[in-house]
Amino acid sequence: MMDMEMNAGLDDEGSESSEPVSEGSSASSTFCDLEKNYSKVRVLQEMKTNEALAPFINEYTKLYESLYEAHRSEKNLMEKYNALREKAFLSEQKVFELTNKISLNYEEIEKLKQDVINAMKRADAAHTREQNAQDTIENLRVNVQQLHQEIAQKNRELAAGEDTSFAKQKESLIQEKEKLMSEVDTLKQRLKNMALYTEELEKRGSVAGQQIAEMQENMDMQLSEISKERRARQRTEDEVLQLQEELAVKTSDLQTANESTKAAAANAMKLESSLKEQRTSAEKMQREMNKLSVKKLNLETDLENANNQIDSLEKEMMEKEKCIKDGRVTMNRMRDEISKCKTVKESTAKRLQKLELERSSLEQQLKEALTKVRTAEHETTAFRKQLADKTQETDILMRENTVLARTKETLGDQIKRLNHEVLVCEYSRRKVEHELDSSLRNIMDVQTQLAVVEKERDKHSTTAQHLAQQAEGSASGYGCCVHRHQANCADGYTVCPPAGGKGRHSRRLVSIVNRSVNSSLLGEDPQDKGD
Repeated sequence: MMDMEMNAGLDDEGSESSEPVSEGSSASSTFCDLEKNYSKVRVLQEMKTNEALAPFINEYTKLYESLYEAHRSEKNLMEKYNALREKAFLSEQKVFELTNKISLNYEEIEKLKQDVINAMKRADAAHTREQNAQDTIENLRVNVQQLHQEIAQKNRELAAGEDTSFAKQKESLIQEKEKLMSEVDTLKQRLKNMALYTEELEKRGSVAGQQIAEMQENMDMQLSEISKERRARQRTEDEVLQLQEELAVKTSDLQTANESTKAAAANAMKLESSLKEQRTSAEKMQREMNKLSVKKLNLETDLENANNQIDSLEKEMMEKEKCIKDGRVTMNRMRDEISKCKTVKESTAKRLQKLELERSSLEQQLKEALTKVRTAEHETTAFRKQLADKTQETDILMRENTVLARTKETLGDQIKRLNHEVLVCEYSRRKVEHELDSSLRNIMDVQTQLAVVEKERDKHSTTAQHLAQQAEGSASGYGCCVHRHQANCADGYTVCPPAGGKGRHSRRLVSIVNRSVNSSLLGEDPQDKGD
């Protein structure tokens, strides 16, 4: 059945192979010849007739099937290669188109950048113009206010100075005329400055006109706004001329000055309106700038997308090139496998010889392994003895560890007891310190009491001395001597001599008083002690 299918497939491919091959390689022509021979069953019949080739029929069919599959896979790979080549060519065209688009986008972006820069410059110029116009308007307002004040002063002077002489009025009018002339001169200088400024603005406008001529159709709105600015400039110039005429009229008469102030106020309003228009134009310019920035951002996003697409296409190209390389590698592998299949037959016979040699070598290795096993058994017995010795040593170490643990526990108990004793000693020490503090306090109290007693003793001694002095003073009288004699007799003395005993009696009295004071201080009775 397999042979029939192969023959049918070969007949179909034989018709295809009859057509000219695209590449015209020698391998395809040889394959066509083999295909024809196999389709006619020439080779199989010859192999069957030859007894030497009969056992190789199956191997030949397998080789032919593998060759057929290799040729078929080669055709498929070539078709895939051609398809990938076409895709790569198309992708290259797309990449070329995208690069052209990117270059155009870059040019447009650069143009837009230049347009944005020019628009920014114009916006800055418009902003400076607005500031200058505001300054001129403020100056004109100040002048108008000054003129109003002068007119009011003149009206007051006219109302108050009707009774004064005509000469004073003439002098005042001359002074006012000089002031107005000076103001006119200042205004003329300002007008000259404005004319120079307008000339500079016209030059800038000419430069801007040249730039605007180079711009694209998208900048037509900006041209219209610039024309509006020019019209506003012309209006301001006309208003300045009107102000000059009005100031010339003011010099002639006060009434004309009032009219000119009104016209100046109207012109100020017009200038404010023109300022508002300029502000609106500046806002429009800013809006257009924002639009241009949005366009720029959109173009940048488009650029990023294009770059991403290019990166993706490059990745696809790399993947396709990898696929082509893989196909080529598989082709080479198939060719190598075909060559290997041819060498397999030769290698099998050599392998059989090698196997016999390996068998003999393995038998020798078995013998050597048996000897090694015996030596290993002897070594295991020795290791077992060593293990027994080590187990005994470990038991001894475990016992020592238990003894150490017990000693550790006993030491811990002793440490706890010592800590308890230390705590008891600390409590006793604290008690002793408390008792010492109390005893020190008692000693301090006793010292204070002794100091008080010593003070009282000093007081009593002073009183005793005072009494002794009084006694010595009163000893001159006779009655005192009698009393003393009686007291001495009562105390157990002998009879005093009648004369010459005054000093002795006084000394005895002082000694008695001192004894009584000391006994009272020490808590003893004076009668317990004698002379």
